[in-house]
This record gives sequence, structure tokens and C-alpha cells, in this order.
Amino acid sequence: MNTEHEIQLGQKAECAVTGFKGVVTGRAQYLNGAVLYLLCPPVDKDGKQVDCEWVDRTQARVTDIEFLDLPGGYPEDKPLDAPPVSEHNRPG
Repeated sequence: MNTEHEIQLGQKAECAVTGFKGVVTGRAQYLNGAVLYLLCPPVDKDGKQVDCEWVDRTQARVTDIEFLDLPGGYPEDKPLDAPPVSEHNRPG
């Protein structure tokens, strides 16, 4: 499995199809190889949170190579380890 991601959490990105822009705050990776990024825009002019949107990896483009400054930094960007399959947790 390829664990390299061209877009990192905390980077600013946009959808090449819709133009939706935001900070990448999440990433979903599926068994079929699909990868989606959660883009969250800044609050609107009234200070209200705008809905975030999931964007497919093929449509996401980095707009700023700088990362959003998070107090305490970022956790390591690596996939979570899944428990080994055994007779007790085998599907089916």
C-alpha cells in the first residue's frame, strides 16, 4: 500500500472542478485505493462556520505550500495500524 500523500494535513487546497477552497483537515483512504481530502474553508463574514467538503484526490490541488500553524504541531502523518486478523476477529 502506498502511504505517500501529495497533500498533507494543514495545507491549503482547492477542488479543481468546483473551485471550493479550504484547509485540509482530514483524509479518508479506502480499500479500493480512493483517497479523499476534507477541505474546511474559513468562517464567513459573520464569523459563522462554513460547511466542509470532501474532495477526491484527483481533483484536489495545493494552493499554498505553507501549513496552517497549529499550536503544539501536527501528529505524525502515517496510517494507523490495523489489528492482525485472527480467528476471533475474522470477517464473516
